[in-house]
Amino acid sequence: MLKELRQKIDDLDDHIHDLLQKRADLVKDVQAVKAEEGRHSAYQPDREISVLQRLAQRHHSEIPVDLVFRVWRELMTSFLAQQTEFRVSVHEPDLENSLWDLARDHFGSLVSLLPTRTTQATLRALSEGQASAALLPIPQEGEETPWWLHLVASDATAPRIIGRVPLLQQSNARGAHDGLIVSHAEIDPEIQDRTFFVLEFEEDVSRSRLQDLIGQTELELHSLVSWRDPAAIRPSLYLIEIEGGHLITSPAVKQIEDIFNGAVQYILRLGGYRLPKIQMPVSTPVGQPSEEKSSEPHRKQERCE
Repeated sequence: MLKELRQKIDDLDDHIHDLLQKRADLVKDVQAVKAEEGRHSAYQPDREISVLQRLAQRHHSEIPVDLVFRVWRELMTSFLAQQTEFRVSVHEPDLENSLWDLARDHFGSLVSLLPTRTTQATLRALSEGQASAALLPIPQEGEETPWWLHLVASDATAPRIIGRVPLLQQSNARGAHDGLIVSHAEIDPEIQDRTFFVLEFEEDVSRSRLQDLIGQTELELHSLVSWRDPAAIRPSLYLIEIEGGHLITSPAVKQIEDIFNGAVQYILRLGGYRLPKIQMPVSTPVGQPSEEKSSEPHRKQERCE
């Protein structure tokens, strides 16, 4: 009986292996079609989220869904590396920085990671073509030289925020830090779940007033970080994160401009990201009914005061 069961497992393993090889062949076909259509970006984070979300919705096994995520993340990043030379620069100022663990957890074991000691070096590796994506810490209030200032350029080729990790609350990373992925990858702004904008006013606006006025609109503000030029050459810049996917021409931007009566001198979209919307079971003691929790790990993010 045991021998027969093991043979069935071996047969399944062979079948899985055959399917993986067929998937690899299809990836080559996709690469060829992209080349014909002039699409050069192999990295498609929106597509990856859609695949993981679809798998989670059809999952009905006792196998933890985060294991399914981990297996498919390894598959997708491995096939990504098959299409193009893919490398990620990671901000790692010291050995205690969990961003390195987050990067390995998210991008898999085969993708090459480039450690950098400063956020400027992390972004420089991206701009100079040494990396296809960069993983950076969540912006915080009071930073002397915030990394997001380097994204403040209206150039259409400038890198943008395109993702946030970890995708799920379960992570092997040390510490409890999240990170933002910056890249030149092509994403659809209108299907993002969060959007970042940078605001500049004709004169300084207090953080509390900014929060109050945005609170009077239909926009849901998730985070707010400010930066003041030490040389006082220009007014403060504000990085805001709001609910939903918005273009620079969307009604959301018009609401911001209207609520400040035209005092907004400059507004720029810095990117956004999607969240996998699935329900995951919470581990409970044997004999007790299980609960469910949302996989959206950043739903209730505290504002940076």
